[in-house]
Amino acid sequence: MIVNKIYYSLIYILSFLPYRFNGYIHKFYTYILEKVILYRKKTIRHNLSQAFPTAGIEKINAITHDCYLNLTAYVVETLKLFFKPTSYFKERIHFVNPQLLDEIAAEKPIIVISSHYGNWEWAAVLLPLFIKTPASAIYKPLSDTHMDALIKQLRGRFGLGLISINEVVRKVSTEKVSHIYLFVADQSPAASRSGELVKFMGIDTLFYAGAEILAKKNHFAVVYQKISRENGKYKIVFERIDPEGATHTYASRLENELTSDPGPWLWSHRRWKHKKPVS
Repeated sequence: MIVNKIYYSLIYILSFLPYRFNGYIHKFYTYILEKVILYRKKTIRHNLSQAFPTAGIEKINAITHDCYLNLTAYVVETLKLFFKPTSYFKERIHFVNPQLLDEIAAEKPIIVISSHYGNWEWAAVLLPLFIKTPASAIYKPLSDTHMDALIKQLRGRFGLGLISINEVVRKVSTEKVSHIYLFVADQSPAASRSGELVKFMGIDTLFYAGAEILAKKNHFAVVYQKISRENGKYKIVFERIDPEGATHTYASRLENELTSDPGPWLWSHRRWKHKKPVS
């Protein structure tokens, strides 16, 4: 209990630090992360060199810097989810077609597939403010129980439910009412034998196929979520895709986003630690 209060107090103070995307404070935070801490810099540059093999050093440097800008923004913006009022977020995020989710959910449950792109936390946590259908995010519980409790509090503040990845199969198969399930599906599977092999950024890449498998097994709809930042505001667009081949479609959509604007993706993850399943 005391540890939770300490965490909460620190977050409260940090959440009120002045911040504007690409402003002086944001640039200072980014400098510390990129130039002083060197947070996963080797991993970021290695991933970029694989995804953009013909890019020159200047291009790689520019994308690397954009990646750190987004990482810093993600951390500071996410802290604000603890305390800022609804009005603060509604001025800074725009869900273009949230009614699509309610329309589909009137017929059947939905699996929304998203990525670690832009501020994926805002896109999930704030979604219940713009739809009528109950929504839950699939997440992996943290080993630190104090931090896990804080994350649950943050993500549930505006009505988002949370389902442990260990319980998702049972939960979706027993749900009696229409529901929206949010999957972030762009990280590398833990084991090389799991997942589905997809050509992604020109590389044989393993993707989690759980969302597609669950959708086909339970006759759910599948929706792709796209995040972008325009004029300092996040823009969220939903697109219904066919459950059959959804993993490949998802990878293709994400590749298009990275080709167009690679900086906002989480390049610090070891995305290509598995290239092909071990036979």
